[in-house]
Amino acid sequence: MASFAVSGARLGVVRAGGGGGGGGGPAARSGGVDLPSVLFRRKDSFSRGVVSCAGAPGKVLVPGGGSDDLLSSAEPDVETQEQPEESQIPDDNKVKPFEEEEEIPAVAEASIKVVAEDKLESSEVIQDIEENVTEGVIKDADEPTVEDKPRVIPPPGDGQKIYQIDPMLEGFRNHLDYRYSEYKRMRAAIDQHEGGLDAFSRGYEKLGFTRSAEGITYREWAPGAQSAALVGDFNNWNPNADTMTRNEYGVWEISLPNNADGSPAIPHGSRVKIRMDTPSGVKDSIPAWIKFAVQAPGEIPYNGIYYDPPEEEKYVFQHPQPKRPNSLRIYESHIGMSSPEPKINTYANFRDEVLPRIKKLGYNAVQIMAIQEHSYYASFGYHVTNFFAPSSRFGTPEDLKSLIDKAHELGLLVLMDIVHSHASNNTLDGLNGFDGTDTHYFHGGPRGHHWMWDSRLFNYGSWEVLRYLLSNARWWLEEYKFDGFRFDGVTSMMYTHHGLQVAFTGNYGEYFGFATDVDAVVYLMLVNDLIHGLYPEAVAIGEDVSGMPTFCIPVQDGGVGFDYRLHMAVPDKWIELLKQSDEYWKMGDIVHTLTNRRWSEKCVTYAESHDQALVGDKTIAFWLMDKDMYDFMALDRPSTPRIDRGIALHKMIRLVTMGLGGEGYLNFMGNEFGHPEWIDFPRGPQSLPNGSVLPGNNYSFDKCRRRFDLGDADYLRYHGMQEFDQAMQHLEEKYGFMTSEHQYISRKHEEDKVIIFERGDLVFVFNFHWSNSYFDYRVGCLKPGKYKIVLDSDDGLFGGFSRLDHDAEYFTADWPHDNRPCSFSVYTPSRTAVVAATPLRLDDLDLPALAALGLGGGTRTTASSSPIAPWTARADAVTRVLASHPGPVALFRLSRTSFRGRVAAAEAWFRELAAKRAREVALLCAPEWCHLALADPLLGCATLESLALGECRVSDRGASAARLTELTLSSTHLSEAALQSVLSGCPALRTVMLKHVEGPRSIRVRSCRSLVLLGVWQYKNLEELTVEDAPCLERLLGDMRLTAAINVSGAPKLTAFGYVVISSSNFLLFDEVIEKDVCNGLRAPLLSVKILAISVKFSSKNDMDKLMNLLNFFPFVETLHVQASDTRFDLTQDSTDTVGSSYHEKLDHIGCVMNHLNSVRLESKVHNIYMLEFACFLLARAQVLQLMTIQSKVFSTPQCVAGQQALLNQSHVASTEAEIVFEDMESHDLEHLSLELANTLPDPFDTYHR
Repeated sequence: MASFAVSGARLGVVRAGGGGGGGGGPAARSGGVDLPSVLFRRKDSFSRGVVSCAGAPGKVLVPGGGSDDLLSSAEPDVETQEQPEESQIPDDNKVKPFEEEEEIPAVAEASIKVVAEDKLESSEVIQDIEENVTEGVIKDADEPTVEDKPRVIPPPGDGQKIYQIDPMLEGFRNHLDYRYSEYKRMRAAIDQHEGGLDAFSRGYEKLGFTRSAEGITYREWAPGAQSAALVGDFNNWNPNADTMTRNEYGVWEISLPNNADGSPAIPHGSRVKIRMDTPSGVKDSIPAWIKFAVQAPGEIPYNGIYYDPPEEEKYVFQHPQPKRPNSLRIYESHIGMSSPEPKINTYANFRDEVLPRIKKLGYNAVQIMAIQEHSYYASFGYHVTNFFAPSSRFGTPEDLKSLIDKAHELGLLVLMDIVHSHASNNTLDGLNGFDGTDTHYFHGGPRGHHWMWDSRLFNYGSWEVLRYLLSNARWWLEEYKFDGFRFDGVTSMMYTHHGLQVAFTGNYGEYFGFATDVDAVVYLMLVNDLIHGLYPEAVAIGEDVSGMPTFCIPVQDGGVGFDYRLHMAVPDKWIELLKQSDEYWKMGDIVHTLTNRRWSEKCVTYAESHDQALVGDKTIAFWLMDKDMYDFMALDRPSTPRIDRGIALHKMIRLVTMGLGGEGYLNFMGNEFGHPEWIDFPRGPQSLPNGSVLPGNNYSFDKCRRRFDLGDADYLRYHGMQEFDQAMQHLEEKYGFMTSEHQYISRKHEEDKVIIFERGDLVFVFNFHWSNSYFDYRVGCLKPGKYKIVLDSDDGLFGGFSRLDHDAEYFTADWPHDNRPCSFSVYTPSRTAVVAATPLRLDDLDLPALAALGLGGGTRTTASSSPIAPWTARADAVTRVLASHPGPVALFRLSRTSFRGRVAAAEAWFRELAAKRAREVALLCAPEWCHLALADPLLGCATLESLALGECRVSDRGASAARLTELTLSSTHLSEAALQSVLSGCPALRTVMLKHVEGPRSIRVRSCRSLVLLGVWQYKNLEELTVEDAPCLERLLGDMRLTAAINVSGAPKLTAFGYVVISSSNFLLFDEVIEKDVCNGLRAPLLSVKILAISVKFSSKNDMDKLMNLLNFFPFVETLHVQASDTRFDLTQDSTDTVGSSYHEKLDHIGCVMNHLNSVRLESKVHNIYMLEFACFLLARAQVLQLMTIQSKVFSTPQCVAGQQALLNQSHVASTEAEIVFEDMESHDLEHLSLELANTLPDPFDTYHR
């Protein structure tokens, strides 16, 4: 028998006519009803005839190749028998299983009745299925799986917070409360009858093909079928060989035991289908839960593939999934059209060629379209036929996994464009008419058909549809490790009119009325519950054009639960404007469109996506430059006014969209360099229902590719546009302006055509005027200081005219302008966008170096032109310079010096600095010179923003530095009243650092609502540290000993904590003897902390026990850094034995279980046996540990090293996927062990990675 080749597997070919009887083998396994052979329709580019065959011999299937049958969606509909629709979901606490009213005759309707029986234990259509199986994998019952790890879907809340967020919703409380009650009812029904949303969403473990040690089981929900058989290459397509049995809920099942030699009954790569006798006749269907489908060359219908590759061919993920970034910069892409060549590209080529490009451009996420299998290539992936199968055009499932893993290695999120809003109308290879009925997965009648998209619409009120779609979303996250979804066509789901021929005006009645499909909205709430409960880092983006309120509010608060909505009005506005001259553009109109989004709901904005580039439309660059792009994009040819205008506006449009449009940004691949023309998939002529013929493009791939070579060619003007987009992405990466809370639009001037706004620390200036350039144009701003250009669209590197001096510095003046407290003047050329920033940006963790004395300020001057006093100069030199400086002092820094000053001189400096409106002051001096100088004048300076003081004192008279954000006090004298005065009188404080402070025994930080970082180092006599009501606090750092009480409350964002010092003087935190007398140590667990740093002496077993008990206070820590002292040990073989060969088995008495810990660093200058014990503890307890780095010196023998490795190997119980890295290993016993020999010792963890 001829065969197909797929990834090394052999796929049997069916003879014409669908294969004959089953002589021996499969035919002998079972008898059954003799079903008529199915009629497959076959089309190719040479013949439009219909032939009666299921395949043709001698053909080779090569997934990922460059060929594709382009007429797959042109098949005529197969007439299906329509069924009446009824709700299929249990109501309240009653169970409504599927039952047949009576035996279904061959030509009768398959009627599904819902009945309620309180005593039934389950509403599952699959009952009593306890096998621990999954497709292609034999599971060991004792082997821990991903599902065994604790992941919690939160229970429903009360859903009432939406009314606090948006009081306008009160008028629609009846609808919203009903919607939430339906959601809660559904959650309760799933909990009661399916064991919860977690179990319900694992339908792929029961339905479709599953594998166990005994064989293969295939199950399919098809209640409309009257008989069913599994057919395929494995049984010569004999419908009598493997007939299936039906349970009372319409689930058909067959089990195929292994062959005598232990091999599976269905070889990997075999084509399979289910043949059913249905009310519409006999038909072959691809299993609904199929994991791979392939189209044979010259054939139209796809074939389901039993996909179970050998273990050595399965891809194993190597890299952890990246954390979700604060702001998303998404590169929208399509695998097939991602090659510069006119062909269908592959997963492997995209991985090797396109992903590095995306990373270099500065994007942090890639959104991939057309992943779910779709038989019609020109549908752009939106007419899905096989929901669980990745598209075979581009390669195998293993190739896709390799692509995603490579993206994770590069730090890129991978988002999937998932389609749950509709399905392909195909009946031969899709879900339509699967069991011969019209209402299997879809609504019946007109409600089940999308008249514009020519597709079927899901019935979201069906229990099994919910199982199918929820399981589908989980499958892609679990099996392929996608990092989230862009849900397509959500507007069509949420309204019975599908958003067609409806102009949403913003009236709330348009969203919460009879046109709303509550079942669909409840499904969206459920799937967002599932995504965010099981995968907290996953991203959910919804494509909603209506602007439905509550769309991006958490489900527990009453919302739909998406993280972002697509800002779809923005690209429509740009297309509208591009159809007219920019002389008529209204600045207010542009600003309104970009900022018209709901408060507290995040948007992904974009100037254009794939939608705007499809045939019939064109890219923004082509709208702007049109046919001139064909002849004038080379740098060796003179430009034209149209090209100059187009390049300038292209850059400005993209930047203003990113700057104002939302909290995320999206770009479709190629548009970063102004890809010319439009997208046109290869296609032939198409007959329309009205009899006319739509011309094709002769199946050309010319406009279905991405010409990346244009953007890379430095002799073309495309290159400058690509460089600008790259600079724009890296600017956002550096400053994070898209997610900054600070956004202020100070100017939108219609006559000047100027837009000015602040976003984060940046000031954006756009001059859209076609001819006017403005000198000394006044720009209002919030923050005073020196500004410099950080991005200029007119830069020659970006294809501009280089009309701006990037070395120029712009100093603010106390000149209010456009309702801003200060301003500066700039030169803004025509059709140019400029971004300015203050050069000094203090990071919360890295304080600026305090190296020299510098003076700056004023609106016209920078730092003093000559160096201030040399290190041996007298203090009065500083006094003279301060007195002679004419303007405000922008920066004053003085590091430790050898000269001595007087207290009066230092206090005079403080008064002078306050009088000259200083903004940043850093003064750290030698201990003996002015430790009594009073710093009160500085703390009363209204302009002060950053202050670092050493060897001074602060009184309790009251601070009033309203703008002070950064405060560092070193070797400073403080009373409790003085500290409270500083904290209360400086409400803008974000960073407070206390070093070597002599002050009160108790530090109380209360109601510091802007505080982000608090550091306490070597604070003398500290007995208690209390932090209350600090909602922005993220880091609490220092060297606090546990002999000091640490109380933290009201700090929900606290994620980093360290260094905690454990020494022998500490007590055990859980010592029952002194529990009643506990007055020190941590008072309560810190549940929000994810990063923990600890310093421990490790001088005794007692220290290690304290450390392990301490971890109970940090149950959600993800990153742990332990720094050990340099206590030395004589590591002989005997000392290794003191740990014990079964030490990991003795840890059960310790209650600490590190369920979230994924990264550990253990650091010691010498080898420490107790640190080794602690490593054993972590390996035995950390459930999701990914990396352990042990940095220490080894003074040992080969036997000792081998013994340590064996010990760690025995403890490697909970975190079998963890990677162990040893650093700085050395040996002093060179006679017995060289460093080379130590590095060649067998690694006991190799077995876990190969």
